[in-house]
Amino acid sequence: GEVLVAVQASTISSGTEVAEMKSSGDSLYSKALKNPDKIIQTINHTSEFGLKKTFDFIKNKQEEFSPIGYSCSGIVLDVSPEIKDIFIGQRVACCGSKYAFHAEYIRVPKNLCVPFSEDIDFKFASTVSLGAIALQGIRRAKPTLGETFVVIGLGLLGQLTVQLLKANGCRVIAIDKNISRVKKSIEMGIDYACKDENDLIAKTKEITSEFGADGVIITASSESNSIVSQAFRLCRKKGRVVLVGDVGLTLNRNDFYKNEIDFLISCSYGPGRYDSRYEENGLDYPIGYVRWTEKRNMYEYLSLIKEKKINLIPLFNKTYSLNKANEAYASLKNPEAPILVTLTYESHNIK
Repeated sequence: GEVLVAVQASTISSGTEVAEMKSSGDSLYSKALKNPDKIIQTINHTSEFGLKKTFDFIKNKQEEFSPIGYSCSGIVLDVSPEIKDIFIGQRVACCGSKYAFHAEYIRVPKNLCVPFSEDIDFKFASTVSLGAIALQGIRRAKPTLGETFVVIGLGLLGQLTVQLLKANGCRVIAIDKNISRVKKSIEMGIDYACKDENDLIAKTKEITSEFGADGVIITASSESNSIVSQAFRLCRKKGRVVLVGDVGLTLNRNDFYKNEIDFLISCSYGPGRYDSRYEENGLDYPIGYVRWTEKRNMYEYLSLIKEKKINLIPLFNKTYSLNKANEAYASLKNPEAPILVTLTYESHNIK
């Protein structure tokens, strides 16, 4: 049920991957504090297998290497016989944290692999996971023509979310602490962007005639609880807040109760995510019951690129070859880190 792919380009997620790399250096004690459930698992493991075996197990886990990456594109080299809609030689975009690694060759289940035409650049197609995540956030928000939305966080997910909201006929205001990201969104046609919270509040009131935003989509990454609190306060009565990013979730009842704000979580690429029957066994959900699955979101994102409703060109700061991956990751540590970094695989470029 899998497809063998020669990768041509892969996108580095500056949020998820950098966070994973940072946490990989944490002590066991720090990791335990962040994941209390692991402590319970350790206690249960110790009672069943004894202290020495548990210690050895944890030590081995600590020393394991894990592949990274979850969004790429390439050319099909081989296909499992039961797959009838993907062919050798096709261009495909792939997603999945267990499959779409930064690697020369990957194997991907059919529901995480989407064909695309030759008029889409491999680099653009390699953003498919981030695009599907942004698209699912839009679907959860259910924007309508003429509404006003605030986007908090202008990394790649935020920039894509702004473009998708504009394509839905919405007015869009955004905030990010990084002034270069703010400037980039202004260049690309956002209604208003800033780095100051007071500025954001004032502009939201001005644009919405004091009512507040119809919705807020959070695409930021931060441990702060104030971001969600800020999102609630920016909404009109019965507005909605959609969480796409990763932020602190200690909620203050007064922020959302009186105005009956709807708080929604957007789960990654869409329906099918975290369901092994869908992702690994190839079971699809009938379109009559689930219109937008993980794979259909991937298809639609690529269609929007083809139709030029999504413009990725201004977001491509730098492309690195695979043998310069260290430089690519180092660039993400800078205060003015690039929005979009891509790895290419010229060593086995297949025409």
